[in-house]
Amino acid sequence: MKSFIAFYAILGVALAAHPSFKPYNTSAETIFHSSDYNHDGVFSRDELDQAFAKYDSDGDGRISRHEYTIHLTQEAPSLHDFAHALYDDYDMNGDHHLDHSDFDMYFAKIDSDGKQIILI
Repeated sequence: MKSFIAFYAILGVALAAHPSFKPYNTSAETIFHSSDYNHDGVFSRDELDQAFAKYDSDGDGRISRHEYTIHLTQEAPSLHDFAHALYDDYDMNGDHHLDHSDFDMYFAKIDSDGKQIILI
């Protein structure tokens, strides 16, 4: 249970605040594990940068809502609404594009103690 609570903090989704996301528990866990590239149970800043590159399909240094949604729903079309909610949460400056500044702010938000995010 502790890993699920920590994982939802990474996604910016608190179960109590967003009960409609409860059906996505398994998908959320899968998303985390697919972003934990070295499989050590820690979501590092380097892994966040690697995930950014994966979602930036056109390589312009920004992730559009379309790029993000297409990538996230490729194998699970049912995640469409969930993808949009996550995108809105990640868009820290509200400019409707994700870039490194959004990810810098987001990582600082979820890693408030500077020890990275441990999820095992």
